[in-house]
Amino acid sequence: MKKISIVIPVYNSEKYLNKCLDSILRQTMQDYEVIIVNDGSDDNSQSIICEYASRYPGLFTFTNVENGGQGRARNLGIHMTSGEYIVFIDSDDYIAPEMLEVLYHRAKEKNADMVVCNYIIVHENGDKEEVISKKFMSQKDMFIDPDVSPCNKIYRGEMLRNSDIHFPEKVFYEDTAFYLKLLPDLGTIISVDDFLYYYVIHGNSSTHGEQDCRVKHIFYVMDDVLKYYVNTNNFYKFYYELEYAYVKILLCSSMGRICRVKDKHFRKKMQKETLYKVNSRFPDYRKNPYLKHGLKAFYMKHAALWNISGCTFLMRNLKIHQI
Repeated sequence: MKKISIVIPVYNSEKYLNKCLDSILRQTMQDYEVIIVNDGSDDNSQSIICEYASRYPGLFTFTNVENGGQGRARNLGIHMTSGEYIVFIDSDDYIAPEMLEVLYHRAKEKNADMVVCNYIIVHENGDKEEVISKKFMSQKDMFIDPDVSPCNKIYRGEMLRNSDIHFPEKVFYEDTAFYLKLLPDLGTIISVDDFLYYYVIHGNSSTHGEQDCRVKHIFYVMDDVLKYYVNTNNFYKFYYELEYAYVKILLCSSMGRICRVKDKHFRKKMQKETLYKVNSRFPDYRKNPYLKHGLKAFYMKHAALWNISGCTFLMRNLKIHQI
């Protein structure tokens, strides 16, 4: 068994893939495997993958599938792993040379189920922005102030392989569902202060571009989360935390995207559906114990169709509208 399995979903990443794979080859820890899932790329990505698999036999394993989205590719990759721990890397990103060694040793030292590191956002113009990851004290804390990206973390392999946790397929915002589903199974959670992951922002990044059709995917994703909690008998155990997370994600980060939709008719439709979803799923959410103080809590309690666009604009400009 390898110490770490790295899962990389690839879709039309020929411009960035070499840098991603080279950053893995430069790791200070060598006991790892790389699982690449080519998600129906129609550029030169497959040629690059074959080149690395040929040059480093036994290190790189790949499979080609019809395009089914990043969530499906990651799910397939998880089931191909054998490592003690699993790391996700997006094919347009790259990692620091010591990332695997630091995260693995910290995980082993504390017998952790998950270890989180800081990361650096790399903009297309070359500018870099350091982001300090959230430090969680408990499972419940992770609902209230989530850090949904799967890429700046290391996970216990058997926890992912031997559970029903998966990324929703053929939708966007799949990271949110995976993160929330994972929380009940987490024991020890550790953070490190090192900046080890480089998240590259460009015009084709899956979380950017604000395509109108994507915003409605969040409804399916969040209902998928609720269904998972019901099926695993965790719904009432984490009721208030789940209620808060559901409302916060729909009224804050999701509503921020909806309010930037250019089609006025579609924008109003999505705003109405958001408010309907929130009030039908959790009609008493305004009594939630986590909705006590601050401008964001005030907004969430009083959000209505007549004020939601103005409130969202204000919150975004005050930089307090993120999840």
